[in-house]
Amino acid sequence: MSEVKKAEFGRWRSFFWPVHNFELKKLLPMFFLFFFINFNYTILRDTKDALIVTAPGSGAEAIPFLKVWGVLPFAILFMIVYSKLSNVFNKQKLFYSTILFFIAYFAVFTLVFYPNRDVLHPTDAADKLQAFFTCRL
Repeated sequence: MSEVKKAEFGRWRSFFWPVHNFELKKLLPMFFLFFFINFNYTILRDTKDALIVTAPGSGAEAIPFLKVWGVLPFAILFMIVYSKLSNVFNKQKLFYSTILFFIAYFAVFTLVFYPNRDVLHPTDAADKLQAFFTCRL
């Protein structure tokens, strides 16, 4: 005779929430971590685009330039550093050091870089380079 295996969950629960109670202690923190990382990424991406497009003397054409010459090299550099650090630190220390780096960067950006953007912007150097290269052509 064949045995009939009883389903662990009802029809609707097996479709919408097939999670045991003992799995919640791992599932919920991962869910919240995923949610907050996505939330943070979305807010920062939209803020970056708004800051670039509304900057004086800039526009939407600056976004592809920044992605190719700013984001791509730093993403490759970060990947190299992260892979080297993954050989040195365990997963927990690597995660916390990465999160600490980004928190420190966003704190410095908020408290130092953005308030002093007029001082830090290389407008004079760019004007001199433009004058130098237009004279040569």
